[in-house]
Amino acid sequence: MPDRHPAPGALALLRHGQSTTNAEGRFTGWTDVPLSAYGERQAAEAGALLARHSLLPEVVHTSVTRLAR
Repeated sequence: MPDRHPAPGALALLRHGQSTTNAEGRFTGWTDVPLSAYGERQAAEAGALLARHSLLPEVVHTSVTRLAR
């Protein structure tokens, strides 16, 4: 697939990877928990996907939690 550059004003949504408590089947809401090893791999893959498609955001809005940052 050829690289496609997003149209001006395009919106990319990205969710955080698996947290340590998600891996245990628990929901934590706003509890500030780290990513699991699998979640760290998911985050790296998401970054690689953005890079592969030359997507460099001008503005990023994120939660203040560690797993989102």
